[in-house]
Amino acid sequence: MKAPNNCTVGILGCGWLGQALAKTLNAKSYTVKGTTTQKEKLKVLNELAIEANLVKIYPDHIKGDLKSFLKHLDILIIAIPPKINRGETNLKKGLENIFQKKELSAISKLIYVSSTGVFANGLNQIYDENSTPNNKSLRGKALISLENTIRAQKQIQDTFILRLGGLFENGGRHPIHFLSGKPNVPNPKAPINLIEKTDAVELIVKIIETKAVDQSVFHGVFPKHTERETYYVDKAKALNLKPPLFENSSTNNGKIIKSDLTQEVLDFTYAKEP
Repeated sequence: MKAPNNCTVGILGCGWLGQALAKTLNAKSYTVKGTTTQKEKLKVLNELAIEANLVKIYPDHIKGDLKSFLKHLDILIIAIPPKINRGETNLKKGLENIFQKKELSAISKLIYVSSTGVFANGLNQIYDENSTPNNKSLRGKALISLENTIRAQKQIQDTFILRLGGLFENGGRHPIHFLSGKPNVPNPKAPINLIEKTDAVELIVKIIETKAVDQSVFHGVFPKHTERETYYVDKAKALNLKPPLFENSSTNNGKIIKSDLTQEVLDFTYAKEP
């Protein structure tokens, strides 16, 4: 792989996570390009030293300057949270269109940011990087279909999927702000599967900079799976928020997402505990 100061990374979907990633890559002397769907965000990205492009993905066409974005890329990162409506997403067909572009043939590595939502909840369910996705909900099937679309493309040889757990930011965006004071929250005994934004960024950087690995699927989940009720009640108290009220349910559907193989292959250690 090229040295950072000669390597250009493109982030398709340069939002909350993508911008944090771009800051880290810029600090390591990578050239960073990014896309947004909003004109007003172009200035924001440019001020972060990101070469910004306006790109909107539709089922039957791509609007904006996709060609300029793809030009001279060495690494492509797709970090677009899919909007799923009744199991359908425009992103799948949009990505299929993108993968037909000849500019992709010069890209050496593709990293797709996926979700642990590809796995179904259940009782005592444990999944690792080699587990087969099995979520049969509309959202789950859409997420699995997106991963399959990534695998089906043929232009970029080194392709990696990073499944992230629930993303949060210490001192910022956190699911407790949504759950605070909420009644009848289900599955109090189900385990949490979370990852702090800084760790998610560092995992992506590790995949970028690791030269040769046999593993193509990675998991980004902090390896501590506290019960939901215990975790969120304690978090609410720590932040002086009203705790959520959980159901006294005999069923606690959930899952544990293991990331041991990811840590071993990438020589990665989590720094931010949920």
